[in-house]
Amino acid sequence: MGVAPVTSPFTDRSRLVSDAYADPSKLSARHGIYRFRRDGADFHDRLLDLVDWSGTDVLIDVGCGNAIYLERLLRRLPAGARVVGVDLSAGMLAAASHPTGRVVADVQQLPVASGCVDAVLALHMLYHVPDPKQAVRELRRVLRPGGVAVVSTNGPRHLTELVELGDDRALRGSRVLNMDAAEALLGEVFARAERHDMLDVLEVTEAEPLVAYVRSTISLGGNAETAAAVEARIREIVAAGVFRLTVDAGVLLAR
Repeated sequence: MGVAPVTSPFTDRSRLVSDAYADPSKLSARHGIYRFRRDGADFHDRLLDLVDWSGTDVLIDVGCGNAIYLERLLRRLPAGARVVGVDLSAGMLAAASHPTGRVVADVQQLPVASGCVDAVLALHMLYHVPDPKQAVRELRRVLRPGGVAVVSTNGPRHLTELVELGDDRALRGSRVLNMDAAEALLGEVFARAERHDMLDVLEVTEAEPLVAYVRSTISLGGNAETAAAVEARIREIVAAGVFRLTVDAGVLLAR
């Protein structure tokens, strides 16, 4: 049962640290396309709204990246809460603009004592882990009784319109660990996992942000020639009107 350890460009630790997440630039390019959301609701805030943070004294964000969640969380947590950002990439941590603790570490072996954390976040990052089940065990280990693990990932339909243009990298994260697989995995390790699907549509009216998205994923597999062909098609579609793309993502609250 569960998700077997995987080896792919998505989980290659050396590639992730030295290229894909050496600094926040590629991740920021991927975040940039979500300003074209049709319903206008910010995914990050929608996710954080799912949790009552009032009793959170200690929180760690594993795979915190450019600290986009931590910046919002600091406005929601009780005064004096201890917040630590954890990431595999020292470059990402160095560039993160949040006044919290920062630790370079792997989610598969967290340097955190057992049962000492009120909330642990693993947001859109478990598909980058060679052994997702070991990672989830670590999330469970560090939580105190009554604590919550907040996990997010993509569903199988996420940005399928890019795949139809020939860019299958858009779905590789979903293939490694999509919402269904993540829900099943958390169910094996935690007593229960509460699922929240967050569907939306992007209505892209400018080609360059989506082109930047495609280019940012080359380091996660694929080749420049394929990317160039996809970029050309993106420009053609946007020039003719609006390029609509499916957003299929979700959140799991595990206790």
